[in-house]
Amino acid sequence: MKDDRCQKLHHLVAEQEDWLMESILAYAIQHGYAAYTSTLVEPWRLSICGLSAPLLVALESNRATLELHPDEEFGSDPIAAFGILEAKRHRQRGISIGMFMGLFKYYRQSYLDLLDKESLQKTWTAEEKLWATTYLHRFFDRIELGLCSEWTRDSEAEKIAELQLANRQMTNEKNKYLTLFESLSQPVILLDANGVLDRINEAAAQWLQSADNRYYSIDPDIDAVNKSLQGKRYDELFPWLQGILEKLDQKQTVTTEHHSIIVNQQQLEINVLCSAMCDISRKWNGFVLVFSDRTQEYKLISDLQTMHVQRLQASKLESIGQLAAGIAHEINTPSQFVSSNITFLKEAFSDVRNSMTTLAGAAQTGQIPADLLQSVLEDLDWPYLEEEIPLAIQQSQEGLARITSIVRKRKLNPTHSMPQS
Repeated sequence: MKDDRCQKLHHLVAEQEDWLMESILAYAIQHGYAAYTSTLVEPWRLSICGLSAPLLVALESNRATLELHPDEEFGSDPIAAFGILEAKRHRQRGISIGMFMGLFKYYRQSYLDLLDKESLQKTWTAEEKLWATTYLHRFFDRIELGLCSEWTRDSEAEKIAELQLANRQMTNEKNKYLTLFESLSQPVILLDANGVLDRINEAAAQWLQSADNRYYSIDPDIDAVNKSLQGKRYDELFPWLQGILEKLDQKQTVTTEHHSIIVNQQQLEINVLCSAMCDISRKWNGFVLVFSDRTQEYKLISDLQTMHVQRLQASKLESIGQLAAGIAHEINTPSQFVSSNITFLKEAFSDVRNSMTTLAGAAQTGQIPADLLQSVLEDLDWPYLEEEIPLAIQQSQEGLARITSIVRKRKLNPTHSMPQS
């Protein structure tokens, strides 16, 4: 038969993981334990998950009581096993049992505080809350018994050997991440909470041209250091980044900027990423600056844009050429027609002028003989010209009007398809 109290406590703990994490972190910061704990969110979340796991298993198996017994073997208790494992881990890291137990008391307090949330006042009876309080106390008692038994089990020599091994491993981990930091090809600068340089990698030193005699460290504990960087704010070295830290707040922890700067008479296109350090323990409140030289990329983009403009211009010139060819093709017929009519009118005018000259000479004698006039008209073929000249003028006017129409239409619609030859 399922115990409703186990079900309710199981649901409460499983659903309030984030609340428990925030509670223990607040206690750690308030009482100074955060100085010795992780700076990242996930390790805190994992600590709550690991601690809650044996509790949830006990509740799910309907284990309604966790009372202690004098003959109990805690080494076989799955709840105490969590304390044994944590004792091994933290003892290897050089944590004293007093320091660990002190913080662990606040883990206990966070789970007990969970029972006092206002939202539980109407859904839990007084008897249920009393049972849950006792249950949580016994759960933490079992973990602490397992922890203390493990912590005091080994001899001093074994503990020293264990610490030496742990220190070597920690040194290797430190060197691993320092190597990664130095191996980054991008310049990276770490700032403290006031924007003062704390550490730079080799790429940043080379970029700042401050790697003198192969030493570019700004660590005051090292004798051979680059004195020119000690105590400098980021905006003393990079005035063009003035105010970038002020853009960050609790809601916006990362910002990026682009700057065009002159270095050694060369224009560089620099992207700067500024990020607040994600230290929830509040030990190292600072910032990270990462510089990316995008000069070559911007040059390629500029070249592509220039090529695009050139192609557009070439395309326009090609379109103009096609348009001109199309217009020439369309106006060719009416132009030839007008040209033929003008040739005809020119020849007709020449004949009329010759005839008029003959008649004018006769008129000077005072008379124009009828047979002369008849002969002139016959030579001129006047009936034909009288009919064809007006027609040629009319047709020429129509041809010119057609040319004008073609040109106007092309101006209004330059993409109009070309006629087939």
